[in-house]
Amino acid sequence: MAEIIERRARQSVLNALSDTRVVVIVGARQVGKRTLALEIVKSDFPATVINLDERAVRESVLADPAGALADLEEPAFIDEVQRGGNDLLLEIKASVDRDNRPGRFLLTGSARICSRHGGPSRPSPAGWSSSASLL
Repeated sequence: MAEIIERRARQSVLNALSDTRVVVIVGARQVGKRTLALEIVKSDFPATVINLDERAVRESVLADPAGALADLEEPAFIDEVQRGGNDLLLEIKASVDRDNRPGRFLLTGSARICSRHGGPSRPSPAGWSSSASLL
């Protein structure tokens, strides 16, 4: 049986959700991003769960990111958000620019998505989110 390690990041994520529109848990593969987020959603922060590792879900989001967000009951946990493409990140940004309530989105993904320099083809959530890094 796998043992769950209590993460110091848990309280940081919960604190950020109370005052930040978007919270991103980032880190390398297999460090427990999804596990931590699911634990938070299950016990402290009920949210709609969207897993972009699931092919049908991912294809739907890629085909119409604006529609996918419009249909989403918030707050929402979007796992592997980078798999939703740049347009999904831009739609999340537009959504939180229109409505600045805290705790709207909990995201997990690779460290690349939190880069301060999104680059010409990759938007950066650095200015409109908080991040917690798992090592």
